[in-house]
Amino acid sequence: MPRARDNRKAVGTGPCDSCGENTGEYFQVQSGKKMGYLYRKCMNCNANQSKAPADQFAWLAAMTRTPHPMIPHPLQGQDRVQVPAEPEPVASVPEPKTAPVPNRAGFVGLAAMAGAVALALFT
Repeated sequence: MPRARDNRKAVGTGPCDSCGENTGEYFQVQSGKKMGYLYRKCMNCNANQSKAPADQFAWLAAMTRTPHPMIPHPLQGQDRVQVPAEPEPVASVPEPKTAPVPNRAGFVGLAAMAGAVALALFT
């Protein structure tokens, strides 16, 4: 079955994240739920259709625009998502060392076994 004619024009070009070559082309989805989102095609790698905001912002920043018109991007005007930095570890005060508590259940079991052995020997 023949493929549909693909007459989409690239809205940007730039380096590929996977192979590092400058062969990536950026396209926009023209219809559906993902309308306006970018996707990247590379001559050497597979297409990347990630809708993650981190990828979309990175692609918008990395691509070099072409003269072809661009649909307004769904994330346009939004600030980049800030990932909260992990809090610095608080200097903890070492807990005072305490002597281990003897396991009394072990002593009781040992005494019971010794008593049973002694009873068996003397009877």
